[in-house]
Amino acid sequence: MSVSAITLPSFSGETAITVNASTETIKFFEESKQNRRLFALADEETMIQGKLKEFYQKYQKGLANRNNFFVNTIAQFTKVKSRPRRKPDYVSTKNGKVSSEYWYTSDGVIRGSKHWGAGIASCDWFLGNQKTSMYGYKQYGKANWSDFIQKTEIVHDSEKAVLSNFENTIGGIPKKHGFMTPIVIGVNDESDLAAVYVQKDESKRQSEQTHYFGKAAVLSSAAKSSIKQERSIDQNKSKNADVAL
Repeated sequence: MSVSAITLPSFSGETAITVNASTETIKFFEESKQNRRLFALADEETMIQGKLKEFYQKYQKGLANRNNFFVNTIAQFTKVKSRPRRKPDYVSTKNGKVSSEYWYTSDGVIRGSKHWGAGIASCDWFLGNQKTSMYGYKQYGKANWSDFIQKTEIVHDSEKAVLSNFENTIGGIPKKHGFMTPIVIGVNDESDLAAVYVQKDESKRQSEQTHYFGKAAVLSSAAKSSIKQERSIDQNKSKNADVAL
């Protein structure tokens, strides 16, 4: 793939910088500029589920997994009647109270929550046939990893720019307006990845996780290498086994 230059705003938004970028990244950059009105309407559920989803679908690579499905994604969950009969693999909290619960399976994730629709943190997750946001009693839904579409972003440092996708995203850093800056393997400047929490479960070789919830730590080169190795091991494991944190 050929490489050229592209001028982007810096992470701080104060100055513009020129970085190396692939032709695919440049194409995405130009198309996104042309669709600014589309992005401005992204809070409308019909837009998210239609044209916006179609736009991002063109840039998908790989499948979502438990490390990145919560980073800038669109998904349609299918209703399920009840929660799995085991403890959640992950629980999100708000103001000290349980907000949502998550159970991971070999083919996807089950979510239990009172809130669904557009603007679920950095994601847009719809339940059943509902077209609008829902708040109220807890409802459960399941989405396969193949059901998630990532809202692609250009992630860059002082030297290069790459597109985020499910193959290279291992977490995210919260930023204003609900979106997250995806953590992309291969970005050079590790100082830009300073809000990553790497949690190691010593009891399971394949369980190294990257989350933005709660704590902060620098994702070092050693951690990147470890995650790559663990992901490779995980891919060789049986796809039929449930995966837990």
